[in-house]
Amino acid sequence: MFRIKNIIKKLYLLIIVFMCLPFSVFGVWVPDAWDEYPQEFHKIYKISSKYVAKGMDLENLTIKNFKGSSYTPTPIVEFLDLVGLAQKFKSDYKNKDVVGWLYVPKTNINYPVLKHPTDTNFYNNKNYEKLENKKKEYGFPGVIWIESSCNFKDKNNLSENIVFYGHNWENYTDNPKKDDFRDIMFSQLNSFHHFDYAKERPYIWVSTQSETFALKIFAVFYTEDEFQYHIANPNESQKKYIIEEAISRSRFTYNSPVYISDKIFTFSTCTRAYGKGRADQKFVIMARPLRDNENTNDILPGNYITEHKNHKEPKLKPIYQK
Repeated sequence: MFRIKNIIKKLYLLIIVFMCLPFSVFGVWVPDAWDEYPQEFHKIYKISSKYVAKGMDLENLTIKNFKGSSYTPTPIVEFLDLVGLAQKFKSDYKNKDVVGWLYVPKTNINYPVLKHPTDTNFYNNKNYEKLENKKKEYGFPGVIWIESSCNFKDKNNLSENIVFYGHNWENYTDNPKKDDFRDIMFSQLNSFHHFDYAKERPYIWVSTQSETFALKIFAVFYTEDEFQYHIANPNESQKKYIIEEAISRSRFTYNSPVYISDKIFTFSTCTRAYGKGRADQKFVIMARPLRDNENTNDILPGNYITEHKNHKEPKLKPIYQK
C-alpha cells in the first residue's frame, strides 16, 4: 500500500513537471491582457521565436519575469540572413505577398513584410493567412505591410519613400512603455518616444526578396493626418518637403544628413498621445539606407542624437471639425 502511494505521488509530481516544462524551457507565456486571444498571440510568438536568422545570438534571447513583461532582446550582426527568413516564411505560409523582412535591433520587432499588389488596406484587418479576426477589429494582431504602390524589389529598385504600416495595440499613451514583450507588431515602435531608448537604437534592418541592408534613423515624430508623409512616389519638391517636415517634427536631432537622392523608409503606426478616441494622429519613424562609407559597427559620437526641445507638435483639428 505504501509503495502504491509512493508511485502515485511520483506520477503526480511527474505530471506537474511536464506541465511546467514548456514554460520554464521555452518561456511560453500569455499575459493576462491577452487571455481573450491566446491563439493569435501564440501565432505571433512562434513567428518571433521560430524564424530567427543566422547571426542572432540565441543565448541572449531570454524572457525575464514569468508573470511580468521584461524582455532581453537579441543582438544583431552584419550577416543577418533576413532574405532566407522571408523566403522560408513565404513558403511555410504559402503567401505570395511576403516581400521581405523587418528587424529592429534591441526590440521585439522581427517580422515578415507583406505587400498586396493593388490594395494598401488589404492587410489592415487580416493576418498572415489572409484571414480576418471577426472577434476583434483590425484582424488582431495583424501584420507588417507596405504601401501597395511602393517598389520594393532590391536596393536599386526602390520607391523614393517605402512606407511600412503596423498596428499598435497597447502602447499608445503619451508615455509609452519600453521593452514590454506584449507589445507585438508596431507597438514597440512607440517606445522610441523616449530619448534613452532611441539613443541605443540608431539602426533598422530590412530585406527585400534578394538582399538585406541597414537603415539609419533620422527622424522620430508625432503627426496629424494632414501631413502627407506616406506618399510612396513623391516628386522632388514633395520629397524635399517630407524630409524637412519630418526633421522639424522629430523629437530628436540626429547627426545624420539626409539628401534628396536618399531613399526614405517610413514606419508608421497609431497613437493616442494627443487625445483618446482620436484616430487622426500617428507615430512615425523615418530612416535612410547606410552609405558606402557607413557601417553599423561604427562608434557613433556622443552627440549623434540630441533632444530637439523645440520640435514641431501635431496640430489636430478640434474634435467637432471634419
